[in-house]
Amino acid sequence: MASRLLATLIISLALVSICTADTVPELYSKSYSQEYAGRYSQALEAMALIKSQSDDYVCELRIGWLLYLSKQYGESVEAYNSAINFAPEAVEPYLGLILPLTVQKKWRSIIVVVDSVLKNDPSNYSALSNKAWALYCLGRFSESAEIYSKIIRLYPADLDMQAGLGWALLKDGNIAKAKSIFEKVLTVSPANVSASDGIAACK
Repeated sequence: MASRLLATLIISLALVSICTADTVPELYSKSYSQEYAGRYSQALEAMALIKSQSDDYVCELRIGWLLYLSKQYGESVEAYNSAINFAPEAVEPYLGLILPLTVQKKWRSIIVVVDSVLKNDPSNYSALSNKAWALYCLGRFSESAEIYSKIIRLYPADLDMQAGLGWALLKDGNIAKAKSIFEKVLTVSPANVSASDGIAACK
């Protein structure tokens, strides 16, 4: 389903597109230029013209991204879901969908999304890290710790994931192990704020 904003833009710009010399590549170029300048509405206008001419996966994926940057999170979700409909086996639209869902704190929805990714890509870092965080935010600390542990087995030097594991363990009541992990992080990253806060929380 197209967002109301894009539906309005498509109707108002469809006739204009007939009268312009802009090709789809030129419109994409304009959209990127406007995005880089921080003019997201204008970038979306160019995409609306493209959508009126040739709606496809890449078009919907980019619209989802620009709507996210524009803080139109509900519409961004719609666009990313449209991209998924175009390419159900693709990973990137699911990962894009996580962005607006995270801002909206829709943790259960995020778990559904990342599980769709993990079916085809069980070691996907972004999916795993987002699942660990979503579980943490839902108060499912033991499950969160399991996912963080899996990530660390794949990426042993990832300090953010180590700190995440420390916090999940701390919230789950395993203070001694959490403190040990925070201390390990601080050994190699003395200015790590998350680990320092974790040490303080262990007292």
